Amino acid sequence: MIKHHQQFRPNRTGLGYQISSYLMMRSIEERTGFKWEVDNNSLIALRNTFSGLNLNYSKEDSVLSAFLVPFVESTTEFYDCEVAAARPTIVDFNERIYDGLDNIVEKIKDNSRIFAYPSPVNYISIKDDGKELFSKVKSELKFRQDIFDKCKSFKESFRSEVIALHIRSGDFHELENATFMCGNEYYQNALLQLPSDIPVLVFTNDKDAVISNNQLVIDNSDRFIFISDLFNNNEVIDCTIGNELDRLVDVNGDCQYNYKGALINLAKNRLDSDATNLQIKEEVSKIINQLNPLYRDKIRTHSYNYSFDLCLMSMCDYLTISNSTYSLVASQLGSHKKVFYPMYWIQNLDKDTFIKKDLGDYNQTKEMCSGILDRPNFFGIKNSDQRSIAVISEISNLKPNEDGYFYKSLDVMPEEFLSELYEFSVYWMERTRKSVAKEVYPPEMTDCELLLEKDFINSHTWKKFYSEIEKHISRYCSLSGIEYSSIRIQSPWITRVADIEIPGQCTRDEMRFRLKNDNGIGGLHSHTWTTSGIEESDSNTINPIGLVYYLKNPDPQYGTIIKLSEDKVYYNSGEENSLVIFDPRLHHTAVYPPVEVIEKCPRMTIVIDYCYV
Repeated sequence: MIKHHQQFRPNRTGLGYQISSYLMMRSIEERTGFKWEVDNNSLIALRNTFSGLNLNYSKEDSVLSAFLVPFVESTTEFYDCEVAAARPTIVDFNERIYDGLDNIVEKIKDNSRIFAYPSPVNYISIKDDGKELFSKVKSELKFRQDIFDKCKSFKESFRSEVIALHIRSGDFHELENATFMCGNEYYQNALLQLPSDIPVLVFTNDKDAVISNNQLVIDNSDRFIFISDLFNNNEVIDCTIGNELDRLVDVNGDCQYNYKGALINLAKNRLDSDATNLQIKEEVSKIINQLNPLYRDKIRTHSYNYSFDLCLMSMCDYLTISNSTYSLVASQLGSHKKVFYPMYWIQNLDKDTFIKKDLGDYNQTKEMCSGILDRPNFFGIKNSDQRSIAVISEISNLKPNEDGYFYKSLDVMPEEFLSELYEFSVYWMERTRKSVAKEVYPPEMTDCELLLEKDFINSHTWKKFYSEIEKHISRYCSLSGIEYSSIRIQSPWITRVADIEIPGQCTRDEMRFRLKNDNGIGGLHSHTWTTSGIEESDSNTINPIGLVYYLKNPDPQYGTIIKLSEDKVYYNSGEENSLVIFDPRLHHTAVYPPVEVIEKCPRMTIVIDYCYV
C-alpha cells in the first residue's frame, strides 16, 4: 500500500491540485500494482465533485495530513487525527525538478508516502502507452449527476455555442506566488480567434475584483456573463453570510475548500481568541440557522461553486485557460473545439529582474505540460506580464519614505572569533531547536526565548557578539531617527539550513524534500509582536528594528529578499560575517541554497528583533 500526502497551503491546493493528485496516484498505482490510499480528511474538493472514484481511505489519519490551519486547536471535534504508527518511505521529488512519472515509479516501493505537488509531467508517462494510461485514469473522473445535470441545462439555455474564459486572480497578484499574470491582452488575442457573436462565460475565483477592474468585460458587458452560483441557476443567493462562506471556500485555502472549514473560520472570527471547542460549535450552529435555506441545501449536499464551474467549463465549445491547474484540468475533461493556453507559467527570480515581462518565443507551459497540450486544437498564446518590479541591489543612501531605512555592514566580527561563534550557535541550535511540526522548514530555528536561558545570556560568546552588534544598532538608530535608549532586544534566534536529519522528527530525505519544495518568494513574511512577546500579524507592531547576521553561507547570493512595495524589492546579498538591519515589519524572506549546495556548507544566520522599551 502506498499513501498520498496532501499539502495544505493558503492557495494552490484546491480542486485543480486535488484532481492532479488523483491522476498521479492512479497512474502510479497502475504502473506499480501497489494500491494507494488517502487520509479520511484528504482530497475533500475532489470527492465533492466526482462520483465513483477509485479511492481507498486510511484507517489511521497521519498527523502530517491533519488540518494544520490557524484554527486547528479548536477543531478536534470536527477533524480527528492520529499519528500513524509506522514511518513510511518518503519518495523524494518535487514540482520544479519535474522527475516525470517514469522516474517516480522507479523510486516507489511498498509503504511509500508520496510528497509532491503533482505537475502534469509527473502523471503522464513518456512511454508509448503514456497517453493511453492517462486516458484510462482520466475517464474515472465522472461528475456527480446532480452537478452534471444543472450545468448541462444551463449551457443548453443559450441555444448556441459558448466560450469559457477562466481568469485566475486573487493571490496570483501577490509577488509570493511567482506566477506570470494573464492580462487583458492575452484574453483579447484568444477571443480574436473565436466567433465574435457568441456568449463568453467568465469563470474566476475572485469575482468582485475581476468585475470591477477588467476593462475587457467593461467594454463589452452584454457579451460577457459572469458565472456566480450555478447551484441557483447562476443567480447570487440573497444571503450575506452564505456569500462570505463561498468567498472563503473559493479564495482561502486555510478553510480547506469546504464549508465546514469556512464555518469554523467565521465562528472563530466572531468569538474571542480563547474560545473553547464547545463555544465554536455553538457559534457554528447559530451561523447555520441564519443562512438562507438554499445555502443550507448547498452545505447539506456538499455543493460547491468550484465543482459546478469546472463541470460547465468542460462542456463549453471553446475554452481559454489561465496558468492554473484548475482550468488546465477543465481542458482535459471536455471535447472543446479549440483551447487557448498561456505560453508562460512560472516567474523565476534572478538578481536583475524580479518580474520578467515575457519569455520570448519559449513555450514554457507546453514543456511543463508535455503530453497534454500537444494536440492540434490546442494553441499557445503569449501572456506578457505587465507588472513592473524594480530590484534594488544597493542600499546606500536609501531615503525613508515607504522603503524605510536600511543598513549593511561587512566584516562585522573579528576573524579569530568566527569559529567560536559558529560552535556556540550550533550548540544552541541543537539544544533549543523548535519542532518542525511547529515551525515550517526551512529553516531550522532555535526557540525565540533564548534570553531566558541564563547559560546563553551569561556566556562570553554571546556578550562579545552582542557588544559588536550594538555598535551597528546605535548607528542605525542615528540614521533612522530612533532614540537608541528607547529600544531593547525583543528576541534573538538562530536559523540553519543544512544537510542533516533531526532524530525523532525528520529523516535526511524528508528534510531534503522540504528544502527542495521551498520557494523563496513564497516565504515572504513579516515580524510583528505584542508586548507579551507572542507574534501576531493583526496587533499593533512595536518592533521597528530587525537584524540578520550571516554567520555561514555557501554563497552571498543566498541572502534576503525584502519587499518594499508592490513594484519594488530589495535583494540583499548575504556575505559571510555581514549583517543587514531593516524594519522587520516589511515582508521579507531568506533565499535558501539548494540541496547540492548545503551538502558542502550550511547557511546559518543569527536574527534579532528589537522593540520599544
